[in-house]
Amino acid sequence: MVVLSVIIGVGLYGYWVYANHVTLENYLWPIAEVLPWRGEYFLAIVNTGNEPFYVKQIYLKGGTVLTPNQATNPNLNWCSVSNTELMHNQWWCGEVNKLPVAVRVCSALDPSVCVVAPVHGWVTVTFSQPTQAVFGIANCPVLASVSDSQNTGWEVTWTMAGGSYSVSESTSYQWCILPPYYPITINFQAGIIQSPSGYRCQISPSQAQVNYNGTPTTQSFAVTCQQQQQPPPPPPPPPPGGGGSVTMTLVIDDGPGASWTAKVDQYISGAYWIVWEQSGSSSNAYSVNLAKGYQYAISVSVPSGCTASGSPVALGSLFTATNSFTETVTITCQPTTPPPPPPPTTYGCLLTVQGQSNPSGIASVSVSPTSAFVPSGQSQPIGATAPLSTGNGADWYEFDHWSYSLSGPGSVSLVSTSTKSGNAFSTWQYMCPSGLTRNVTATLTIIANYDHDYIYLSGPTTISQGTTTAQYTLSWSVAPGSASQVQWLASVVSNFAPAEYQVSATLYYTEYGASLKGSSSLQATLSCTSGTPYLSSVSINPPSQSVSGSSGSATATVTIYWQCNVNKGNGPY
Repeated sequence: MVVLSVIIGVGLYGYWVYANHVTLENYLWPIAEVLPWRGEYFLAIVNTGNEPFYVKQIYLKGGTVLTPNQATNPNLNWCSVSNTELMHNQWWCGEVNKLPVAVRVCSALDPSVCVVAPVHGWVTVTFSQPTQAVFGIANCPVLASVSDSQNTGWEVTWTMAGGSYSVSESTSYQWCILPPYYPITINFQAGIIQSPSGYRCQISPSQAQVNYNGTPTTQSFAVTCQQQQQPPPPPPPPPPGGGGSVTMTLVIDDGPGASWTAKVDQYISGAYWIVWEQSGSSSNAYSVNLAKGYQYAISVSVPSGCTASGSPVALGSLFTATNSFTETVTITCQPTTPPPPPPPTTYGCLLTVQGQSNPSGIASVSVSPTSAFVPSGQSQPIGATAPLSTGNGADWYEFDHWSYSLSGPGSVSLVSTSTKSGNAFSTWQYMCPSGLTRNVTATLTIIANYDHDYIYLSGPTTISQGTTTAQYTLSWSVAPGSASQVQWLASVVSNFAPAEYQVSATLYYTEYGASLKGSSSLQATLSCTSGTPYLSSVSINPPSQSVSGSSGSATATVTIYWQCNVNKGNGPY
C-alpha cells in the first residue's frame, strides 16, 4: 500500500506540474486527474490557485452525478477524503465505479461562484464545450427539452456568461446545461428550421428566460404542426357588409444574403391554405393581394443560424386583412464557424517566474506562481508583491514603479497595480505564442524599481575664534514623494567646557497620499586660540522655508553669540 501510494502520489504530482496550465475564471484553479485502480477509477483533485474551494459534484460517464461523500475512501495519507476547504496545493481523492469526466468546484469564500473542470488522465474524454457537455439527466442544474412528435427540424439557442450555444434536432430531445456559476440568467430562443412536407409547424415558446440560483430547474419547448391543404378551395364568399381586397406590401430585409422562403396562408375553418409563396436570397419587396375581412398568417423559413422577425405583424400569428399595409421581415444571421479539432498533443511554454529589486538586493520581491505550463495561444495570470520602503534613518530606498524582463518567447502585459498596508502589488499576464509545434522555455523577471532617498544636513562642526555666523544646508531626495516645507532649529547644548550648539532641520513631504517628515541634525563645537570659549546663545534664520519637488536643498544661517575668556590670575574670567 505504501509503495502504491508513493507511485500514485509521484505520478499525479508530476502530471500536475506539467498540467498546471489549467486556469479557470474567478481564480478557481482546480486540476482533476483519473487513473484505473483496483478495478475502479481513482480520482484526485488539487487546488493549484490561491483561492480556497471545495468539491461540490463529480460527473461520471453515462450521466451519474455524485457528491464527494459518495466516493469510496482510498485510505491514502497524502490527500483528504472529507469535503473540507482545499487550500493551495492541497488534494482531495476518492474511488468511483465509473469513469469521471468532469468535476464542479465552488469558492469557499463565495459558494455561489463555481466552475466545471474536465478530468484528465489515462482515458481521454473530449467534448467541444465543457460547461455545456451532456453529462446526463440526474441532478441536472438546468434541464432543457423539446417535444417533437412530427420529426420537425428545430433549433434552440441559448446565451449565458457571454457565450452562445445551440442544439438542433428533428425529434424529441432533452439535454443538460451546466451554468459556470450562480445566480445567472440564461436566455433561450427557439425556431423551426424545416417543417415536414404538407405541414406548417411552430415551436413554443419562441423565447424564454431561466434565472438559475443553484436549484435544479427545467425549460420545456413543444413543436405543434397543422396540415396544409393544396390546392386552395374556391374563393369563399365575401364577408357580410362588403368585400373586395387589400394589398399587403411584403418587404424582405435580407442583409446577410441568406436563402429564405416566405409564405402567406389563409386561415379558414381550422385549416391553412397557401395563397402566396416566394423564395430568394436577397432583399426585395412584393405586393400580395388579400381578401378583405379574412384571416391570414405569414411564415418565413431561413437556414440554421439565422432568424426572421416580422413587423408590425409577428410571424406565425393570425391577422385580419382590413386595410392595406406594409409588412417588413428582417433576417439576421450569426456566424457559425465550427471549432477546429483539438491537436493530438498540447504544446506550450514552460514558464519560470522570479522577482527582483532595482537596485539589486535592497528588497525582497515575491511572485506567484513561480512556475507554470502555459498552453500555446493561452495566457497565465501572475501576481507580484514588494515593500513600499526599505532601510531607515537618513538614507533609504522608496518604491517607484514596476517593470519586467522576459527571456524567451511570448509577451507580457501589466494588468493592474495598487498599494496597501506598506506594500506595492501588481498583476501581470503572460501570453504563450500560438501555433507552437514543440514545448519552449521562457523566464519572466518582475522588477520592483526603487529610488535612493535621503535627507542630509551639512555645515561646519567646529567654529574658530572670531567666527560669529555659520551656514548650514539641508539636501534631500524623497522620490516619488514631493517636499513642501523645511523647519530649522538652533539651540545651545552647553555654554562652556565644552561650548557646543546643535542645528536641526525637519523636511515635510507627501508620498502615496500620506503626510511624512524626516529630520537631520549637526552639533558644532566652539574653539579659541587663546582662552576658554563661552557660548551665550544662538539663533537661526529663516526659521522655516517653503520648498517643492522630489529633490532639492535649502540653506539657513546660524548667528553665534560667544567669546573667548582669558584667565588673568585668580579672578574671574
